Amino acid sequence: MKTKQQILVLNAGSSSLKFEVFRIEGGKLYSEVKGICDAIGLKNSPYQSHSQAIELTLKNLQEQGVIQEGSIKVIGHRVV
Repeated sequence: MKTKQQILVLNAGSSSLKFEVFRIEGGKLYSEVKGICDAIGLKNSPYQSHSQAIELTLKNLQEQGVIQEGSIKVIGHRVV
């Protein structure tokens, strides 16, 4: 089975991490999933750091079958 090609876009704020995964197909981009991890580093948050939020997000996306090993070809990050 051919591994799909995807782009992962991240936008890290002071206490949040927004993400979106795009599929590359026929030279076009198609949004597959997007989400947000809120309250990073705050008391009672499931995410104690941005790196933990990224790790858990990638693990969840893989478990749900959205991404697979080797499918992410490009990672972009919004810088303000």
